[in-house]
Amino acid sequence: NDDVTLEPDSVACMVAALAAGPRVGVVGPKVLFDPERAFIWCAGGTLDYRQNLNRLRGHWCPADSFAESGPVDYVPGCALLIRREALEQVGLFAADYFAYLEDVELCHRVRRAGFEVYYEAAARVYHRVSRASGSRYGRLRKYLNADQLKLIAGQLKAGAGGGALMGLGGGRVKIRPAPSKPRK
Repeated sequence: NDDVTLEPDSVACMVAALAAGPRVGVVGPKVLFDPERAFIWCAGGTLDYRQNLNRLRGHWCPADSFAESGPVDYVPGCALLIRREALEQVGLFAADYFAYLEDVELCHRVRRAGFEVYYEAAARVYHRVSRASGSRYGRLRKYLNADQLKLIAGQLKAGAGGGALMGLGGGRVKIRPAPSKPRK
């Protein structure tokens, strides 16, 4: 993103993480708020089919938290590296997502292709959050909600495990996917 500032060694740290793990397909840094650099915006993310679908790990935790690198469900698209073989296998970001979930969807495809998505704690970037969309959503919110539903439907079609409980027009709908194979 054009609203991200990198520490001088961040790219080298992420390249080293790719080099150290041949099955690492995507790597992302610790993303700190900018200008509130004392706090984490995101240390990778997790998928939770029972609540808000995607969750930022470490959100508003002190910058020295989440000091251990390791596999995560996704890394934010504001700053990530993808292995060429993974990119050739899964393709680019899906163009039909309006905003914000294209990174989650890409990382999901990378994991389904047998690669790991990896959080590299030694790499640090600073993100001016909401600069692209503004801090208030307004009509933007409906497109973001539509993208969440699209992502859930795509994962269920692809056989991702877990159910999803979501609100639609004030009601609640339980989606029960077909049983899937356990993750290795």
